[in-house]
Amino acid sequence: MWKLPATGMIKIKINVDGSSRGNSGNAGWGALFRDDLGVVLLTVSKGLGVLDSFQAECFDILEALDSSSTVLAFQSNE
Repeated sequence: MWKLPATGMIKIKINVDGSSRGNSGNAGWGALFRDDLGVVLLTVSKGLGVLDSFQAECFDILEALDSSSTVLAFQSNE
């Protein structure tokens, strides 16, 4: 079950998923970013072309980490 991150410093919880239709097949990824109050800060989804499911899952983690810097910069106005 999804739980809020602990309160305090700026914390963001990122839920990600990547998948492919078939193995290999058309793939995509998506992510949901929430703050420590559960407020949705950002949702992202993107097609990846033809990948296997493992590649799609790995790609979503890298993309979510990259996107998190945008969310943090937006929140801190830097």
